Amino acid sequence: MEPIPLDLVKYISGNSGRAWRDTQDAWFEKNLTADARDEAWGVVDRASLLTSGRFLDSNYLSPSASILMWSDDTDVHIEWENGDKLINGELAWSAVRGHFSLPRAIFVGEVRAFHSRLFEQMTSRIEQVVAGALNPDIHIDLPGLIAANEQRRDEAAQALEKRPQASWDEIRAALLTISSDTRPGAM
Repeated sequence: MEPIPLDLVKYISGNSGRAWRDTQDAWFEKNLTADARDEAWGVVDRASLLTSGRFLDSNYLSPSASILMWSDDTDVHIEWENGDKLINGELAWSAVRGHFSLPRAIFVGEVRAFHSRLFEQMTSRIEQVVAGALNPDIHIDLPGLIAANEQRRDEAAQALEKRPQASWDEIRAALLTISSDTRPGAM
């Protein structure tokens, strides 16, 4: 998780981050005109790089949960805001709003430990399947299963090592455009 520069934290975190996302959405709607469509998309795409990959994907849940994870130079921050997630007019999640922070080193250590345990268990289960643990009527592509497990294991390990580098100047320029309410075609 690439650290967010301190001057950009207000655009991602807490009430100000939620307000910013509303501002960005309103700006986009206002500026999505026929003559500036491409420019508006470009500005919003660049501004959205700030939150790209920082929301936990929970779209398989109904309703989804809104969980944001970001970091600064020392800590990883987890924030959730689910007050608008309802089922039949009732709150869907008991964790309505909150935040939690922990040192980056501890977070990375926990992720590595989880990764290790997960793939130990997956490998053990695959070995059981290879040894004939399933009903003979169940047919599994064993080479494909083994290859997929190895690929996922390697991809997850590589993801921990990857250090993406955001173009903070491009993001700042897009945020400034939206903040100043400049029409994209006038830039």
